[in-house]
Amino acid sequence: MTRPAIPGFATAIEAREAMESTGCARTMTATRARPPPRCSTPKWSVFRAVGENSLAERERPEYVMAHSLAHALMTEVAIDCGYPASALKERIYLLPRSPGQSIQCGMLIYTATAGNQGALGGLVEVAHRFARVLKTALERERLCSGDPVCADHDPVRADEDRMLHGAACHGCLLVSETSCEARNLHLDRALLVDTVGPTGASFF
Repeated sequence: MTRPAIPGFATAIEAREAMESTGCARTMTATRARPPPRCSTPKWSVFRAVGENSLAERERPEYVMAHSLAHALMTEVAIDCGYPASALKERIYLLPRSPGQSIQCGMLIYTATAGNQGALGGLVEVAHRFARVLKTALERERLCSGDPVCADHDPVRADEDRMLHGAACHGCLLVSETSCEARNLHLDRALLVDTVGPTGASFF
């Protein structure tokens, strides 16, 4: 099975230039009666959150890769510091495709539970050692307790919802469905790192 390669994230400078190029100043008009209104659309709104019904966007390889990475990070945070995975949620953002422009996407992992388990301080502390958390999360995805069945899963030949993700199961990428914006679909750890199955499509 051959999976599409991921061109990768753009640099912060490229993302900033893309956002600034879609500023709201061009929509403002001044009149004598009153000053021009303040722009109600933030510059970062160019990064569009993937809608609930946008199946075409969720089939994009960059979405599957970013979505899989978000799940790997949520699982690793829960293991690293004891933070309950059910108290975390995700949001994936994609920049609309434009000819000649590099693919850009992002993710947001946030707390969604009130009380001690939903304290933002836990996530802030993890950010101080993010490099180690990311490295460990990626290494953990190289091998799954369901391998080689999990790694060799071919979505083209699968039935029902199993056709909506690749190498992903409850032993590696799947999390609580209340924490996932796509009901644990559109996941594939082979887009993150090489597994015991087909190789050559990993980003890291």
